[in-house]
Amino acid sequence: MPRSATSILSESVWPALAAAALCALAACTGSEWPSRPAVVVNDVAVDSLKRAFGGRYALIDTAIPLRIAGFRKGYACSRILEIGLVKTSVAGLAGYRPKLSLQLPEGADCALDSAKRDSVLQVAFDARGDSVLRLFNTGSELTDSAILARGLISADSFDYVPMPLGFINRGRWFYRDSSAQAGRLLAAPDSLSACEAINHAEFSKHGDTTKVRFTWVTFERPASECAGPKHLDSIAVIRGGD
Repeated sequence: MPRSATSILSESVWPALAAAALCALAACTGSEWPSRPAVVVNDVAVDSLKRAFGGRYALIDTAIPLRIAGFRKGYACSRILEIGLVKTSVAGLAGYRPKLSLQLPEGADCALDSAKRDSVLQVAFDARGDSVLRLFNTGSELTDSAILARGLISADSFDYVPMPLGFINRGRWFYRDSSAQAGRLLAAPDSLSACEAINHAEFSKHGDTTKVRFTWVTFERPASECAGPKHLDSIAVIRGGD
């Protein structure tokens, strides 16, 4: 269950908030608003709820940025009253969905605002409940999921330039580019301990160079469990930010 949550408004929301501040000081101070009762809208529709940084795993008791994406404020003067998560169950699968409430002005002086907005929550999940984190939108569609685990996530990156064979080795990491017969792949051939697993991999293009960024998780387990034989792991490399 979520242990804590802090709302951080993304850049796409700030223009609307700035307009709302100006509205409160100028256009919205007329006789129609806020002197007349405002309308409160609960359970505002949200297109998706996803982790800001994807991956197979989500760490327990660690702040995870969650992006609440694709909601409309309706008016520039609308105020966010509540933003967070609530527990839900869809087809027998336990998870969380966004809870968003807005206060809409009744006055006619406030400009309409139909643009879709995003916000980010920092949420930490404890060890109680399901071992899988499932995130749904307000339409009960699964928009993200991850395995909850205790451990440490590490990150690394390297650059790839076109090679005749379409792949390279970088230390214990193997990368196959899309110029090969199949798509981009990152693998660790027999080089990960029993307590390690690849978490996420993405690429960005810079001219002829491909930047590959990736993370892996080291699980919090007794040392005896990590002393087993090395193993293979691999993951598809998806397009990320440039």
